[in-house]
Amino acid sequence: TESRGGMAGNIAAVLRSRAFWPPAIWSLTVMGTFFTMFSLWWGPYLTKGCGLSAETAATVLTMGAMLNFVSQPLSGWISDSVLHSRRIPMLVCTACCVAAGAVMCFRGVSGMWEAAALVLLFVIGTATSSPLAFVMLRDSFPISLYGTASGLMNILPPLWSVLLQKAYGAVLDFGGGTPEAFGMASWIVMANACAGLAACLLMKDAAPRADGEHA
Repeated sequence: TESRGGMAGNIAAVLRSRAFWPPAIWSLTVMGTFFTMFSLWWGPYLTKGCGLSAETAATVLTMGAMLNFVSQPLSGWISDSVLHSRRIPMLVCTACCVAAGAVMCFRGVSGMWEAAALVLLFVIGTATSSPLAFVMLRDSFPISLYGTASGLMNILPPLWSVLLQKAYGAVLDFGGGTPEAFGMASWIVMANACAGLAACLLMKDAAPRADGEHA
């Protein structure tokens, strides 16, 4: 009972904290969009929405997945050693997500290299800075609450992506699965990217402390 009470108290403390919500909303919207596209809709978008072959789409998506091996550690290095900020690289990256959403809504792509540029821009705008969101929580919460805060934030994107996947599919069905329908459905990406950018604007950098207490 004491353990349950402690856990409930930790959850309540995290949810009451203003430091939790901007990274959580960013994770919900931006990473939720990442899971939505990479787990289901990037392939159909590139093949049926943009007319690429299945082989070309697979190559492009592999390039996007491989970018994470480089971009996530690089974003941490830039954050720690160059900019000395979590918020600035997250803002820049999320702006890239907005740009990718705009391309998906208004233009689309043709050919492998345009598609690769779009997917790489999307990866930079989403997964690249995702570790920084957790670092912001670490910097903002005492160690006694960080596990709870990170756990709560970690469950948001997969849950949200389930709804986004269904919404994306519903728009496609409404539009008959045409290339124009994929452009309409991509407003879901755009809306979530803009919400994530707004969340970034509300974030505040907190200087990390070795003892894990609030900066």
